[in-house]
Amino acid sequence: MVAADRCAQVFDPPACATLWRLTDSIEERLDVIWDEWLDDSAAWSPFFERVAGISSVDVATSLQEFDLVSGEEIDKYASIKKCSDGRSIQLPFIFDDRGQAVAILALCFGAGSTGQLVVPYARRAG
Repeated sequence: MVAADRCAQVFDPPACATLWRLTDSIEERLDVIWDEWLDDSAAWSPFFERVAGISSVDVATSLQEFDLVSGEEIDKYASIKKCSDGRSIQLPFIFDDRGQAVAILALCFGAGSTGQLVVPYARRAG
């Protein structure tokens, strides 16, 4: 909630997807999966212990170490440039419900730096 609010303060584009405002179908799937994750919270303990040990500020490296992104997704991220406003980064494709689009949104947070949030977004279809 805090990250979603902060991103909306910095850049809140209409008719777009951000990591904190995905499509309705993705949000609905996450609501269902969330209950399953809560029911199996003990299984997530090792994952969150690893997260607590992250010392790198390199988003791409951290996501790759957790096997959350692929080399192809990192390559696509590397070719995306920040917008001229310096506070956003637009993905060069229409957002769909594919996991790759979500992974690239997450990777694009690496375009920012400490104290300089850059909000990644993509236009939604229709």
